[in-house]
Amino acid sequence: MNIAILFDMDGVIFDSEPIHEKIFIEFALELGFTFPPEEYPKLIGTSSVSQWRIMKERYSLSGTPQELSDAKMEHYKTFLGNAKGLRPIPGIPELLKELDAQGVPFALASSNTTDVITATLKAVGLDQTFTTFVGGDNVTAAKPAPDIFLLAASRLGVDPKHCVVIEDSTNGVLAARRAGMKAVGFENPNSPDQDLAGADVRLPSLAGLTLEFIRRL
Repeated sequence: MNIAILFDMDGVIFDSEPIHEKIFIEFALELGFTFPPEEYPKLIGTSSVSQWRIMKERYSLSGTPQELSDAKMEHYKTFLGNAKGLRPIPGIPELLKELDAQGVPFALASSNTTDVITATLKAVGLDQTFTTFVGGDNVTAAKPAPDIFLLAASRLGVDPKHCVVIEDSTNGVLAARRAGMKAVGFENPNSPDQDLAGADVRLPSLAGLTLEFIRRL
């Protein structure tokens, strides 16, 4: 069977959610409001523009959601450019190496914009590994809509029903199911309060995850 693996990025490829949260809260202070940290998990898995659309409405911010998102993401890209020794989540490099060796197509499908995806992959040393990726700026509707995963499958030339998505968020798993794909739910402790009940399997770690295991889903 022709199978393809689709990876989320934040919280799956790179443990970036704590960094995003820190920068989000600091940027909120710059804008003149205090964002409750306990509410951040509700934003995980949605696009940055969607997040700032909510913030604009809630706090009556000036600027468009796109402008606010771009400003926040500039802070994030600055962090990535200055950081040293960033690594992928354990188990990811080994799985990618196995997929490549077996000729199994794979892609990255993230709510982030493509420039942020490129910067993140470079920071963790995977910019030469992922030749196919889809960002939130490539589609009209962000997760939990299925658009990102459907476009990734199309670019790989694989039927959605033969795709398996690896996700760590409620919205990501919902998007995978709506795309007609199977889903591996990664219970990342740094992506708290996520409902992964819709996944075909939930894993506390990606270390040791193999192609054989995925094929059995």
